[in-house]
Amino acid sequence: MTSSSPETNLKIDPEVLEIQKKIYKELLLKQYDLKRGSKFLPIDIEPFKHQRHRLALPFTDEDRAARRQYLKDQLLSEREPVNVPEWTRVNIFRRIYRMPFDALTNLVRPIIVSLHPILFHVKGDHRSWYFRAAIPKVTCTLILFWFAWYRIKYCDVCYVFNINHCSELGNVRQGSKI
Repeated sequence: MTSSSPETNLKIDPEVLEIQKKIYKELLLKQYDLKRGSKFLPIDIEPFKHQRHRLALPFTDEDRAARRQYLKDQLLSEREPVNVPEWTRVNIFRRIYRMPFDALTNLVRPIIVSLHPILFHVKGDHRSWYFRAAIPKVTCTLILFWFAWYRIKYCDVCYVFNINHCSELGNVRQGSKI
């Protein structure tokens, strides 16, 4: 075989390449529509998202200003996020589970909000959210710990004879022999 074949010497017309790119892009968009059900592609508006882009490419003052403005726009104001109870949909079981903790939080909220801001580095009514998020977790963990402690301490299982002493305790109280 020779080192030069007739296929390598062919030059492809740039218009043909553009048409191929356009067809390929349309095919990808059709596939995306079928998979996601949307006709709009997701876009990322963050300028220079990755650090390698900021370091490798020439990073001009305009780029710095655009990045600084983007990061500044991401900060939330005092009014955000807006909590709309009618919009926050929660199923009935979670509402029942949350009721006692919500009532307790509503009782404690004025006290927590009035505490000195040095204790909490969060402004406004959001301080009570930490209380609301922590109390159910601590309570459930404590109840599970108490249940496990009770089972370990008072209901030891004899695996040799397959006897559960908690179930036998009822028979002893009734006067029957074990």
